Amino acid sequence: MASSKVRIHNDLWKVEMVSADSTAMNSPEVTVLGKTDYTSLTISLREKMPETVLMATVVHELCHAYSLSYGGSITDEESACEFFGAHGVEIIAASAMVMSDLLPDEDITELFSDDEMEFDLDKDDSDSDLIGDDIEDDGK
Repeated sequence: MASSKVRIHNDLWKVEMVSADSTAMNSPEVTVLGKTDYTSLTISLREKMPETVLMATVVHELCHAYSLSYGGSITDEESACEFFGAHGVEIIAASAMVMSDLLPDEDITELFSDDEMEFDLDKDDSDSDLIGDDIEDDGK
């Protein structure tokens, strides 16, 4: 089965694809697409999901993992926004890395782009000085 590892704060998490028949994916109430377990530092993801659903699930579960690794401080909408503001770029970058590990034969770059926003996963740090060049200064 495909797997990946990601370091979050002081924790090394394992991300693994599991069968829909796995105990981690079973719930009588809902269809479980992913599960984050802090005691084992494991993120389990249901196999055979469409790529876009898998990506959304990876991002969702990594948000749980980041929250847990940083002390579980998300308690409401405002704290969720503050947390994502502080860690969102890391979460998206970790999601891209995990997706590359889980789907090594696929070009995942199209999953991380759309008409309004595009992430260049092959971009090196030499372009970082260009960030913000298109922002106008209103003099305030």
